[in-house]
This record gives sequence, structure tokens and C-alpha cells, in this order.
Amino acid sequence: MRKLFVVFLIILILFFIVPGVIDSYARVQPERPQRYTMHVVRPGDCFWNLSEAYMPKVDPRIGVRWIQEANGLEDEPGYVMQPGDRLNVPDEDGELAEPYGQD
Repeated sequence: MRKLFVVFLIILILFFIVPGVIDSYARVQPERPQRYTMHVVRPGDCFWNLSEAYMPKVDPRIGVRWIQEANGLEDEPGYVMQPGDRLNVPDEDGELAEPYGQD
């Protein structure tokens, strides 16, 4: 009977408690940088690479969303960056206190 209880307890821990703890850590939202850098797009640049370069401690998916929001592109899914485009990129060490060209 004791073995059955131990097995039941292990199953309970593995299927209910561990995933809940892991999920709670995954939902921690990092703090957005308060500064911005004006990035001039070069051939081969993409949102993902910019996110990794300027915000290495942030999940790139979140960084991509922040870059799109800083440039008013969150509602433009068809936007394709072109060399020479200027993008506001959230950056801890940025020169700008707010996105350039934003009101």
C-alpha cells in the first residue's frame, strides 16, 4: 500500500506541480529598455537579428514585438525592411530617450 502511495505522489508531482512551476517562470515578462537606438537597416538585417543584437538578455520574440511597436509596425504584418530604412530599436545603451519621430 505504501508503494502505491509513493507512486501516486510521484505521478502527482510530475504531472501537476512541476509543469505549473516551469510555466510560471516562462511567463516572466522582462522590462523594456527605456532608451532607443536609431538603426539603419543593412542587407541581411531582420527583426530577429536586431532583437538579439540590441537586447541579448530578452527572448527574441519579445524583442521583435518591441521593435515593431516602437516603429508603429505592429499592425503591418506585410512590412519588409529594406536597406536604408531607419528603425527605432529599444536598447539599454541607446542615445535616444524616446523613439525618434514618435509623438
